[in-house]
Amino acid sequence: SDLAFSELETLDWGVWFSPVFSGEPPLTLVGALEVLHSCPRLLIELKSNPRDRRSGHVRRLTETVVSILKRKRYRPLQDRILILSFDPDVLAQAHDLAPEYRYVLNSSAGSPSCLRDLPDLLIRNLWAVDIHIGKLTAQWAQWAADRTLRLMTYTCNNSPQVQKALTLGADAIISDRPMWLASFLAQHWG
Repeated sequence: SDLAFSELETLDWGVWFSPVFSGEPPLTLVGALEVLHSCPRLLIELKSNPRDRRSGHVRRLTETVVSILKRKRYRPLQDRILILSFDPDVLAQAHDLAPEYRYVLNSSAGSPSCLRDLPDLLIRNLWAVDIHIGKLTAQWAQWAADRTLRLMTYTCNNSPQVQKALTLGADAIISDRPMWLASFLAQHWG
């Protein structure tokens, strides 16, 4: 958030991953929507931190993302896009601007009691809750089920984590190793 997009464009976005990707330019949301339009599901996370909230940057970012998603050409993707954030205020703002999308509250908290002060309206507007695998418990699974929310979990990168997610009834598993996860699921639950 400290740099203008023109400054970001001058950075090498691929070399950190592999020299093969050296010189890769940053991918914009519009570019991602064009490239990933055929994906079964696209997760867009709106980041938020105290400094960017105070400056109004988070509000402007949310407005910009929603205005892009509301363009006529992206309406066919509406049922496949999930908007995620750790910041419930961001999700409330986005929902006010575009109630037709699905909203997911990310959490790294150890129990759903951290959500007790959230307005009921926000909870009602959620489609899912996304809990870090290290914090995912039966209590979280029950909390989501009681509110008819889908249960998602991140970041499942090994067999015990995936087995825990499946045992607790996760509807979606997010991994840094998607090809490994797909292979693991095909072998064990194919």
